[in-house]
Amino acid sequence: MAGKASAGRIKGKGITRRDVTRIVKRLTDSRYSAHSLRRGMAQDLRNDGASVLQTMGAGGWKSDRTVSLYTDGEDTSDDAVLAHHRNRAARNK
Repeated sequence: MAGKASAGRIKGKGITRRDVTRIVKRLTDSRYSAHSLRRGMAQDLRNDGASVLQTMGAGGWKSDRTVSLYTDGEDTSDDAVLAHHRNRAARNK
């Protein structure tokens, strides 16, 4: 059961996914949803070099397939190669 908001404070167990979606839609004039935030977070994490496991942990996902779907089908099997090239590029700056 979701908590009730009173004077800007949440009472009870907290808010639900539906609550988050409603809040995001209200703040963004219905342009985004809670799903948009999760997808953007996953893409940002991967683009910043987070591993699939780190991204899975941050998003609460149990499957690397979900991470792949949220990151536009990015092949998640190349983490080691991707990390190697990013580290190499950073050393060469």
